[in-house]
Amino acid sequence: MNKKRNKHIKLFTNTQIIIAATIIFAILFIFLDNGSLQDKRELDKKLELAIRQRDSLAAQIASDSTIIKRIETDDNYLERYAREHFFMKRQLEDVFIIEFPDTITH
Repeated sequence: MNKKRNKHIKLFTNTQIIIAATIIFAILFIFLDNGSLQDKRELDKKLELAIRQRDSLAAQIASDSTIIKRIETDDNYLERYAREHFFMKRQLEDVFIIEFPDTITH
């Protein structure tokens, strides 16, 4: 009779306890663990920035490659580029640099 009484007092079986613990753990992991979701968002933002930088640098490389090829083949362009970017000049020539402000105030 004592054995029957112990079976009725026991509320949950081991399987039910394991299933309940698994469900509780899953709920805590999915809904309350914001750290991993936040970290994923931050990493996604960093990845997006890196992709934009990569694309920008690829465009800059293409532009610079075009300029280099043109400088190597066209002497007139080489002279023009040197004058515009490095303020070089011919002998007995004066160079005046005029800079305009980016914004005009009234």
